[in-house]
This record gives sequence, structure tokens and C-alpha cells, in this order.
Amino acid sequence: MPFQDVTTAEGIPVVSGPVKVECLSIEDANEGQFGPQMRWSFRVWDSEGTEIRWPDDSTFEWHQYTSEKTTPKATATLWAQALLGRPLLENEKGSAIQEALIGTTANAFAETRISATTGNEYSKISAISPISQAPPEPDDEDEAAVPF
Repeated sequence: MPFQDVTTAEGIPVVSGPVKVECLSIEDANEGQFGPQMRWSFRVWDSEGTEIRWPDDSTFEWHQYTSEKTTPKATATLWAQALLGRPLLENEKGSAIQEALIGTTANAFAETRISATTGNEYSKISAISPISQAPPEPDDEDEAAVPF
């Protein structure tokens, strides 16, 4: 599947297709529907290796949210494992995981969705895999990709 062109919604780049992401930061976020959340900030490259940037050529930071949970199927756990390229260890401290994630990269697949509340397009990570694996694609049968 070829990488689709980056479009804008209200001036915000919309990312779609296979991408490479680098974790820039993970911060506490407002309480979500299912409890405390974290705000992940990523730098993003398209499938051809071109960094996605703002129209003024400044670095675009893509923000995604997860819960703070580290259960085996939790999104934060799956993202952390893909970025680290290894499973999380039993009793591994949250602060140590956070520190280890900064600067790590992974392959991801981004889907474009429409917000039910605003009608604007936005991008969401729908699958992620370690950089050592082929980029994930959205396929229900694909066990190499981790769906969210």
C-alpha cells in the first residue's frame, strides 16, 4: 500500500499509512474515560523516510493518548514493547520504562479518522511493531502487527 499524501485539517498535518515514529516524551494527561492517561509525543517519518513537518518547516510533534495501565494487552504496554523491541519485565518500574522509551523508534500504521464531535480529520496509531520487523499493515489476520 503506498503512503498517502499528508493533508491538513485546520492546519494540522494528517498522517496516514505506514510510518516510523520516535518517542520524544511521555507526560501525565487529564483523566480519561477509563482513568489516568499519558500523552505520548512522537516525531514522524513517512514510508519514504521523509520527516513530516509543519508548513513552516518546523518539527511536527504527533500526540497520542493511552491509559497508564501496563497490563499485557494495554495499549501503553504494546507501544512500549514495540518501541523497546522487547517485552516489559515483571516489576519493571514505570519511571524506568518512561526514561528508556525516550528516543526509541518503531514502525507504525496510522489511520485517518473523522471526529464525531468536530468533523475534523485526525490520525491514530492503529498498529505498531518493533523497527526490526516489517512495518505493520492493518489486517485482521496479521499477527505481526499489534492492533489498537
